[in-house]
Amino acid sequence: MKYSIALWGFIILAITCSGQEKQASIAIPGTKYQMIAPPGFKLAQSFSGFSNDSLKATIMVSELPTGFNNIAAGFTKEKLSTSGLQLICSDTFRFQNQAALLLQVSQQVGEIKYLKKILLFGDSAKTTIVNGIYPATVAHLAKPIQISLLSIQYNSKQDDNPMHAVNFIIDTAGSGLLLAKYQNGTLLFSKDGKIPTYSPTLIVGSSFSSQTIPDKKQYSLDRLKQLPGGLKAQVQSLVPVKQGQLEGFEIVSRAIIYDGKEEGLLYQCLLFDQKGNYFMVVGLANTEMTQNLQIFRKMAESLEPK
Repeated sequence: MKYSIALWGFIILAITCSGQEKQASIAIPGTKYQMIAPPGFKLAQSFSGFSNDSLKATIMVSELPTGFNNIAAGFTKEKLSTSGLQLICSDTFRFQNQAALLLQVSQQVGEIKYLKKILLFGDSAKTTIVNGIYPATVAHLAKPIQISLLSIQYNSKQDDNPMHAVNFIIDTAGSGLLLAKYQNGTLLFSKDGKIPTYSPTLIVGSSFSSQTIPDKKQYSLDRLKQLPGGLKAQVQSLVPVKQGQLEGFEIVSRAIIYDGKEEGLLYQCLLFDQKGNYFMVVGLANTEMTQNLQIFRKMAESLEPK
């Protein structure tokens, strides 16, 4: 299987909440979709969708170049349970002549129980997933989040340039890397412009929300372990870096990154701002590793928050 990064992460026009005035649809950056935000939600800064930071709730929009039936097959009770998700209920229906599936699931993450409203719709070529996530302690969000999911509209004229959707700027000039994919606030570049691929790959993204990280060095090491091959990566260097108001750590390591067989370069640079957010640059290469390390570093050095 080729190396891939995926981050995963809704149908009736102009529905209104009871007692609320009709709200306007809001363009979702990085997509050609518009939605009505639930009360108290705002456009997210680090992914395509909405967030309510005070209630720790989010709505994320993802578009996948895979047929609906193939994606929906992974949302059965049995398949969800293997990922620690419990299916509460599901409903199949048609929307704008497309197959659609609406689910409610629950997931225990540490001591917190989360509920999710998930809408999938699409055809034989692509699928759109809209994922509403909220803690069980604020279960009253179920209705407004579902209303929001079902308000999604497609606008063919809408700007879906992923560079306009992310909350950072990065300079790719002279890198030889091509934008291959955008997924929920993350840009994926590769030398051949494809994902998945065996060619050198760079992933640039940011944290979904702010958090308190007292030991940023240890956090960087722990974050490396979550990358492909990172758990057994051999760290060659770990150095502090500073870029304007951002500070963090660069890690250069060797790891088994492709198909669990081939050793290559695994590069990670985490840059933290003063508000508890971080930006991450990850590079993978199994050829011309010295040259690609220089490219990865140059791109990391060009990163600036918007």
